[in-house]
Amino acid sequence: MKFYSIYITLFLMLTGTVGFSQEGLSAEFRPGLSFPLDKMGGAKINTGYGFEFTVAYDVIKDVGVYLGWGWKKFDADNAFLTDQVDIEETGYTGGIQYILRKESSLSYIIRGGLVYNHLELEDNEGELIADSGHGIGWQAEAGVSLEIGNNWDLRPTIRYRNLPGNIEVFNGQMAVDLQYISLGVGLAKRF
Repeated sequence: MKFYSIYITLFLMLTGTVGFSQEGLSAEFRPGLSFPLDKMGGAKINTGYGFEFTVAYDVIKDVGVYLGWGWKKFDADNAFLTDQVDIEETGYTGGIQYILRKESSLSYIIRGGLVYNHLELEDNEGELIADSGHGIGWQAEAGVSLEIGNNWDLRPTIRYRNLPGNIEVFNGQMAVDLQYISLGVGLAKRF
């Protein structure tokens, strides 16, 4: 519950002290592919996929706050004493975004913030092996925003995410550090 309080407080402080901008609110759906950068618990993780829903609000010109929820799925062969393991990452994200709007329909976007996610490991029969519980990580993202008409934007971006933590597998603790690069294309609606 503390996590929600931090973001709500941050949002209210920024909007209350700075005032409302003209751009306002936007909502974005971003599917993408994720490429792990390292092994997790000694297991090589395969390319993953997933999506994220994000809501953003510009508190001043070109600068806003964003909050979102996402789901990603990876798999690993011959890991954690099973033939195949599915690794699902779900949880929340939030932070600050900067959109450098140009006179043309092309703008640049930079985001940085925290993630509050957890990992679930399932065997090849769909049975839950382990759950990391929610933990805090971070992400950084950059890309472009292309206006496609009627307040709609396409936003191809590249993102780095790091989610460290511990997971209990077969009655033992194991340190996990999920790091990956994600390539995605968001579809955003500005209100």
